[in-house]
Amino acid sequence: MRNVTITFIGHRSDEVAERFYTWVVDGGLEDSIIDNLSDKEIEVQGILDISNDSLSIAIVSTEPSEQ
Repeated sequence: MRNVTITFIGHRSDEVAERFYTWVVDGGLEDSIIDNLSDKEIEVQGILDISNDSLSIAIVSTEPSEQ
């Protein structure tokens, strides 16, 4: 497992962080994440777990399924 931290700084940064989190979870960014991070060696499944309290998101990847 590996973590990436995004920090929002500046005017109303708490609100911006919440907007970003909502965009990922509910606003369609998840589909872009899946499409852009998946390739022939890695299949990004999508969001495995979220925490509304800490605004954390866990994204799961697997080996690609054979087609």
